[in-house]
Amino acid sequence: MEAELTLVLHDYQSSIRRRSGVIRLGLAVVLCLTVLIEPRSGTSVVSQLAVVMAYALICVAGLTLWYRPRTPRLAETCTILAGLIDVAVVVVLQVMSDGSPFLTLALFVVPVLAAFQIRLRITIAIIALAFGTCTLMLTLDSRLRERLLQEHAITAMAFLALLCLACAWLAQVQFSRAREIVFLSEDRARLLSQIMSVEERERAALAEELHDGPLQSVLAARFDLNEVLRTQNMERVSEARDLLLEISRRLRDTTSALHPSVLEATGLPDALRMLVDSTARRSGMKPQCSIFYVGASRRHEAIVFGAARELLSNVVRHSEATDFSVSLSQTDTELVLDVTDNGHGMDAEAARRRHAEGHIGLASHRVRIESAGGRLEFPVTPTGTHVRVSLPTLTDEAVRNRHLVTSSIR
Repeated sequence: MEAELTLVLHDYQSSIRRRSGVIRLGLAVVLCLTVLIEPRSGTSVVSQLAVVMAYALICVAGLTLWYRPRTPRLAETCTILAGLIDVAVVVVLQVMSDGSPFLTLALFVVPVLAAFQIRLRITIAIIALAFGTCTLMLTLDSRLRERLLQEHAITAMAFLALLCLACAWLAQVQFSRAREIVFLSEDRARLLSQIMSVEERERAALAEELHDGPLQSVLAARFDLNEVLRTQNMERVSEARDLLLEISRRLRDTTSALHPSVLEATGLPDALRMLVDSTARRSGMKPQCSIFYVGASRRHEAIVFGAARELLSNVVRHSEATDFSVSLSQTDTELVLDVTDNGHGMDAEAARRRHAEGHIGLASHRVRIESAGGRLEFPVTPTGTHVRVSLPTLTDEAVRNRHLVTSSIR
């Protein structure tokens, strides 16, 4: 995490430092105009212009160097050095002047330049240097105090203090945003990895189901037909026909599980009944199905059906149950799916352990359920497992109305 954060900060600050170099060139131009406008002796003007020109050359060189890749530690060192040069140039020009208050205002630019640095410690160090330097200049330079009235000096220091606090806060906000970007990037990479892993497991499960089910039946039917050709025993034809019917039923169940077209064609109740029937035929368990359903959004129907399919798959593979039950009920406010069995019990803690071991099927459905404002719970039951999925009742019309209201508010 720290390495990722360092890399993101370095890439972001590389572009920020180049913009800071452009601002420094603007500061050099302003300093040059201030030196030319301020009345003083010719020798002093020439010396100050020489300092400003040297500062401008340093800014150009630094701007050129920022376009070359460098390590994060070296970049931070150069940033601190640039802040020291900014303050030093202003101090030198102030000492060479006749106490110009306008040169002191150049220190107000230094905290702004520091605010571009995401690293808070660097920002605070440069800001503290600029504020301390301004305080010392007002304290030690009698000519500056004479030209800048006391009340004006206090007001200028108050504005500088406020500016320093605002710049420090801005740096902290930028640092927090950078951390959020890193967290989101890591979550995205982890989710992509999990999706690829799930896809591979789904392919393996589909291949296993086709191999153990329809493929074996096809081989048995071929054997029966070969026997018919060899022995002219017509009873084998009837057996082969039964096997082919079984194959077509299994393939129909498999394709329905992969893409429940009945959910789109006839709705959630029929899709659930078909899922319960196919699960009972495949497992030999005794089913119970109770449905009271008025209507909900397509998204909620898909979430409920997906959760039911995953839960029944877990019942078949892990519970060793003899009976299972699926109940769908609906109130004015909630759509509730209950799946129970009389096999080995599983609670929320067991589900978390399975997720930690890499079984993310139920965890992915929990994310979908919670993103829709629902809950996935494990109510206490004396035997077996009881899983409840609760979703807020929301029809497609309600979804459209809410979208219209949200759009009008925005």
